[in-house]
Amino acid sequence: MLLTAGSRSTDANPTAFLTLVGKIIPLQVTGKDCGPIQYQGIDAPAKETREEWLARQAKEREEKQSVH
Repeated sequence: MLLTAGSRSTDANPTAFLTLVGKIIPLQVTGKDCGPIQYQGIDAPAKETREEWLARQAKEREEKQSVH
């Protein structure tokens, strides 16, 4: 029997349901090998004009083609 929030079983006995929920939710969240959680932000690209962007895109396409 699957217990979901709002079912008759959970409404009739919320203590038992919350006990089960408490057993599956971790008490502490850690990263790899119990280390801190790693966070990597995404830097916004430098502001560039349309012309600078087009030139950069063309250069990157040329570099990609020369590699292949």
